Amino acid sequence: MATASTQAWSFGDGRFSFTAPLGQAPTVGTPVVVTMPDGRDLLGQVGRTVLAEGQGSVTADVRDVQILGDGELVASLAGSGPLTEPFAGGQVATAPAPALRSWLESRLGTTARLDLGTARPATLGPVQLAAAGFTRHTFLCGQSGSGKTYTLGLLIEQLLLRTDLKVIVIDPNSDYVHVAEIDREGLTEDERRRADALPDRVKVFRHHGVNRLRIRYGRLPLDQQALALELDPIEDAELYDSLRRVTQGMADTEYSLRDLRARLDPLEEPARGLALRIDNLAAADWSVWAEADDTPLVDQLPPDWRGAILDIGELPHPRERSAVVASVLSALWEWRHRREPVLVVIDEAHNVCPAKPADRAQALAIEHAVRIAAEGRKYGLYLFLSTQRPDRLHPEVLAQCENLVLMKVNSAAAIDLLAQTFSHVPRRMIELAPTFTIGQGLVAGRLSPLPMLFSSGRRRSAQGGADVPATWAETASAASSVDATS
Repeated sequence: MATASTQAWSFGDGRFSFTAPLGQAPTVGTPVVVTMPDGRDLLGQVGRTVLAEGQGSVTADVRDVQILGDGELVASLAGSGPLTEPFAGGQVATAPAPALRSWLESRLGTTARLDLGTARPATLGPVQLAAAGFTRHTFLCGQSGSGKTYTLGLLIEQLLLRTDLKVIVIDPNSDYVHVAEIDREGLTEDERRRADALPDRVKVFRHHGVNRLRIRYGRLPLDQQALALELDPIEDAELYDSLRRVTQGMADTEYSLRDLRARLDPLEEPARGLALRIDNLAAADWSVWAEADDTPLVDQLPPDWRGAILDIGELPHPRERSAVVASVLSALWEWRHRREPVLVVIDEAHNVCPAKPADRAQALAIEHAVRIAAEGRKYGLYLFLSTQRPDRLHPEVLAQCENLVLMKVNSAAAIDLLAQTFSHVPRRMIELAPTFTIGQGLVAGRLSPLPMLFSSGRRRSAQGGADVPATWAETASAASSVDATS
């Protein structure tokens, strides 16, 4: 299976080393078959390659250049023996696609498979993810233009088409508002049935439209009600106590902030100070508050809902966006004892749960995100965070992520942070991120039995957000041609 001109050996520590001619040496991340001297085959993955000692001469014939590499032994193929047996005089070669696929199939087991795309190199075949891997928190990272948004949309589609997992997407740029509008070409019968049901079971909540982003002020916990008014229980003790007393006197929880404000008019101090605060902050005018004729977003979900897309980018103020996120995460935590599995997708996560909050409302959203990251998994609450700035994400949230989907990243500091956080992923594979082109990436963790390099596959729904056309960069002749045909 391997080429005679390669040499492989192991000290019995679960790792292997090899030398190979430049033209035959497998590259970093490549799955390989390591053949022991007695003919037994082991599956491994290359983690590092360098020029062998003395191979740096510019006058050397390229055919004579030798590569020195090492990597991790992953499995014994066909039950061929332990990984901790030392040997020398073995051989190494890129794993044949059938052998790799057979092993991956055995490791994926009965879990639903999600089609991510094609392996790199493409000769290794398709890359399928284990849907059950999303029971661990997932982190997707890629700079602008890397294909991060496209790939995230693809994975959301696959989850909707191939699992029963409920998905909530916090969407700051309207990128996933069409995720239920699936192109049915090539779908299986089961996928087609699921796709047909999605328009009724996936709701898109927007600032304006049929399903509106509205939350009921009276249903919020007292601490979140206070944060909307920028009240601190210590610094603003009298006003905070006044708010507590007034809310306790309301008939039920179906009141708006306007209703609460009206109750303050006949009252003495400090209630009048609370009324003045509401007026000066114009807090009752927030567009997200559900008034008497509005239906809160949680009440707009059908009993058999599969998805909720929260298009928060249309909201006019950052504090309103933070209030919606905090309200949703708080509600999920309150419902945790239902043990109903829900995946919470947070795009541009560095703006939703940053290391340093911009205001108190965002601080509360961060608090809920940290709690779900630390404790949510045992209640069926899973996070899928996407960002281009891992350094700005709250470190306690990032540290709880086990799955990594990494796309093009040029920042050396970001790569170093990811290598430290995801220490179970070969560092040299993470360091490949600057070399990725659009749509290329690395997936590792519980999602994939083996860290895999991939090229994203086909997305079946239209991406909602779009870049501004670069027509300003066209030549004068091209612009004249466009004008002539329009």
